[in-house]
Amino acid sequence: MYAYRIKKYIGYYIATVNVIEAIRFTVGEFVRSMICDEMDFLGLILDEKKNTIKASEYNKSRVKIFIIPTDEEIAREVFYKMWL
Repeated sequence: MYAYRIKKYIGYYIATVNVIEAIRFTVGEFVRSMICDEMDFLGLILDEKKNTIKASEYNKSRVKIFIIPTDEEIAREVFYKMWL
């Protein structure tokens, strides 16, 4: 469901602005694969070999795909400070 919502958001965004030059992911390998699955018609082509790299840029895709690793500990700390 999570990947489906992100795919829908990307589709809405492209339909609104008519172009997409780059996309940045901070989610894990599995979620990136699910999001980019069957999105090649939009120019999103995820290279599965490079999908495991921590920080990279894919060149095969017409749309640049950036992977920015996140620090899960920082995210957890921010969450707890905001909500607890």
